[in-house]
Parts: sequence; structure tokens; C-alpha cells
Amino acid sequence: MRSPRPLLIALVLAGLLAWSTPAGGVAGFGDVDGDRYFTAPVQWMVAEGITNGTSDTCFSPDLPVTRGMAAAFLWRMNGEPNATPHPFDDVMKDWQQSPVSWLFAEGITVGTSDTTFSPEDTLTRGEVAALLWRMNGEPNATPHPFDDVMKDWQQSPVSWLFAEGITVGTSNTTFSPNQPVTRAQVATFLHRAEGSPVIAIDPASPACGVPNPGDGFDSLFIGHSFFKPMAQEMEALALPAGFAGHTQTVVFSGGATGAPQGLWIQDGKRSEIQAVLDTGNVELFGMTYHPNHPTLEGYRNWLNYALVDNPNVIVFIAVPWAPNPVDVSAATYDAGYTAAYPGIGSAVIDPLRAEYPDTTFFAIPYGFAAVELYNRWDDGTLTDVSELVGSHGSGVFRDDFGHADLILEDLASLVWLQAIYGVDLATFDAGYPWAIDLNSIAAEILAAHDPEYDAPWR
Repeated sequence: MRSPRPLLIALVLAGLLAWSTPAGGVAGFGDVDGDRYFTAPVQWMVAEGITNGTSDTCFSPDLPVTRGMAAAFLWRMNGEPNATPHPFDDVMKDWQQSPVSWLFAEGITVGTSDTTFSPEDTLTRGEVAALLWRMNGEPNATPHPFDDVMKDWQQSPVSWLFAEGITVGTSNTTFSPNQPVTRAQVATFLHRAEGSPVIAIDPASPACGVPNPGDGFDSLFIGHSFFKPMAQEMEALALPAGFAGHTQTVVFSGGATGAPQGLWIQDGKRSEIQAVLDTGNVELFGMTYHPNHPTLEGYRNWLNYALVDNPNVIVFIAVPWAPNPVDVSAATYDAGYTAAYPGIGSAVIDPLRAEYPDTTFFAIPYGFAAVELYNRWDDGTLTDVSELVGSHGSGVFRDDFGHADLILEDLASLVWLQAIYGVDLATFDAGYPWAIDLNSIAAEILAAHDPEYDAPWR
């Protein structure tokens, strides 16, 4: 949908890793069946605050555990104790610092070298055995029966795990010590190490990976001035719309510097955004477009980074109005945007869908808010404003370039609200002061939108 004229398009991205798991899971997650060996262990981990899953509805039992994840599990299992800082220079993420420091202080790990812990490396079954054995004081045990445990450092840990009933191996004669350990296996090891405490199983859960706004998204919006007002307004609209769980961070940089690649190449802005992504809590990730950065490079950079710690982040593209509206008539402005908009599918969304097939992308056509208001001002039916370009609410735009005045901000924000959360605008009251029915206009904009690019829950 890219226009041949320099259309300044704002683009908001977020991504959802959508596993094809049927509804009917238990233990709070759609991908935890009621009769699996790891069902009670997962429920116990949730109850103890050791994990909250890889999303609100997914535990990802077959996902390999990294060394950083394992450190966090063990630290939380032991009450999140304080410890002196670790000596490792490759532990970069905030959530890894205290767990790794505690493991090192307790002698549970010495790292992969004097200066490295390798937090992103996959943990093996042999390594998790060693961590648990050390955490429990390196007790003696009768030798294990497994003929594939060959390394000296694995012998006592695996023997202890077997003697305590924490493992029965992968067969009667194998433990598979070099095989990556999964989240389901770690949950089971930890639960059995605590004596397999009895836990009541949550009997029903939503399907894993199905897009669902729940009580609101934890959001990160990064971009320039043509979508910043709408991003900021979501915080005010989400609560009265019934989404009390909505949170957001907005990072702004003007013009081309607010495009995805423009933000990526700014050290300060990149670090600020990465710090939010590193929390692993981002469910909605917003970015902008600018013609000075016309390739997908910036989107790839941010998506690749975001998906590491936020595998279920949702991606939507919000396309704003064209700049310089005063240079053309309302009819020309309408025709140009209407012709340009469909190109986003082929130029941006479709290529990203092809490259990230497990991620859901959808579009928000809020640029039509400017088109609709310009048309109404031109035909004399928009009586709430006195001029096309004004200030403090007197115009549709507040400058010739096309920055939004208040009525355009409000209409575009209602389009965002319904597109993101599926709010019924026929009954929603934002408290806006305008005589014109902005709710109906926003609903009409979305009703005319190609459903191929709608949110799947709308």
C-alpha cells in the first residue's frame, strides 16, 4: 500500500507467536494437557512464582531451557535471595543479574569461564543435574544405572537425581546427559526435588497462542510525531474501555529518526528500547515508517531482537495520513490516500508475514481519520472546527505539514482502540467534547477495512 508520492506512513508493529494448540489445557496454559508427566510440576511452578509461562496462555513445555532461564528458576525456587554481584561480563539482561549472582555466590556455578556464564546457551540434562546436586549440598548417592553418562563431573549429580527419584532417565539404561533439557523436564526435576508437593490443578485454560487481548496488553510504542499522540492516548482510553491491564511505554524521536531503522542506529534510543524488550513482558510492539528508511531492515532488526525474550509479542501496522494536506484539495487527498493504502499489504505486511510465519500481523487504517475529517470540513458538515489548519482544537491539523489537531487525534485514537481491543464504539464513551459523532466515523473506517488485515479477534 505504499504511495508513489512521499506518504508519511506510521507503522506500529507487535508480534504473536501462535502455536496450533487446541483449547482445553490445564494448569493455566493451553499447551499443558491434563494427563502429562509435567502437568502437576508446571502448576506447582506457577503457584510458587517460579514461572509465569512464555505468555499468559502458553508454557511451551518442549522449548529448550537456557542457562539464564535455569538460573532464574532456581533463584526463585529458593526465595529470590540477595547475593554479591557475579564476575561474568556476558550477563547483560536485568532479570538475569540476581539469579546468576546467587548461583555464583552459592557455588552452584562457576560459569563457562572466569568471565563468562553463557546465559543464552541451551542447558543440557547433565548440566541441570549438576546444578540441582550442588544446590542441595553435593550429597553422596549410590551409582546410577545409565551407560551413557560418561563424564566424571556428571556421575555424582546423576546418581543423586536417580537415587532421589528425581529422574528415571530417558530409558532404563540412558539418561541422555548431552541432550537439551526442556521446560517440561526442568519443571519436573524441580518439583520432584522438592518432594513432589501435592497441588490442585487448574481445570481449564484458554488455548495457547490464540490472539487474545485479555485484560490489556503490555505495550511498547516507538516512533515519530504522526502516531505518538494516538499511542499516548491509548493509556487514557484502555481503562474506561475495560482493559485495566493495559500498560505502555512510548519512545519518541522526530521525523526519519523515529523510523525503525532510524531508532536502531541511535545508540541511546536503541538502548532505551532494548531495556524494555529485555524485560520479556512486551506483548504489543509499535514502530513507525519513514520514506528515508524504505527497506524492511529496521523491522527485521527490532523483530529479531524482540522475539528472543518476547516470543508472543503481537504485531500491528497503523497507517497514518499523508503529510502536507494543504497542498491538495480534499478530493485529491482522499483519492491519493485511498489508492495508496492497499500497498502496505504487499510492501510491508506480506513480506514480514512470509519471513515470520509464526507471527501475526494486522493493520490499523487510522490515516482515514484525516481523510474523513478533511472531507467533512470541505463540504461544511464539520462544525466543531473553524479552519483546516488551526491550533488548540480550532482545526483538523495544527500546521501545514499535517500534524494532528485535537479532533483528528481523538478520531484516530478511537480507530486505534477498536482495532486493537475490538471495543464496541456504539456504546463506548471517551468523553470527547465534539458535536460530530466520532465513534460512528471510526467504526465506519474499520468496517470498510480489508478483513485480511484485521486483528484475528475482531
